[in-house]
Amino acid sequence: MSAIPNQNGFTLAELLVVMVILALLAAVSTPFIKGYIRDAENGRAKSALIQIAEAYKNFKTDYPNATVSGEVTAESRGECGDNAINYKGANTSDVLINCKYLKPIKWSKMKYTFNVGGSCSACTTSHASMTGTDTGGDYASPYCACVDEYGNIKDTLTNK
Repeated sequence: MSAIPNQNGFTLAELLVVMVILALLAAVSTPFIKGYIRDAENGRAKSALIQIAEAYKNFKTDYPNATVSGEVTAESRGECGDNAINYKGANTSDVLINCKYLKPIKWSKMKYTFNVGGSCSACTTSHASMTGTDTGGDYASPYCACVDEYGNIKDTLTNK
């Protein structure tokens, strides 16, 4: 009885066809994947924007005479007390993080600049606003997003 060799395997042509199909799938799906990533970044930024507005609202409830404004930049907690808050004067927005109204995150890693208050053409009065940075973000000039005094998020990108 002679043994017949096992002929399992793929030919070069079959492998090339599979590689071409995979390349086509990758080419077609890349724009969709980039869109999902962009939407996720925008969603994360809007979530952070809402958190800033809520932190500002809670801070103003506790310290109605304090004025908080400026860019949110602190990535870790600092001092919170009379020296940090200065109830009668203007404060940087980092007091919201230092006094545990807002959780510190890696603000520098986000493609947006976040401000307590700030100006945005979507809101006449805003608790918080964001704009895209030079490194990216869909809300780069002239677009912006903000949270108004009622807690509604509005943006000029989607006109909502």
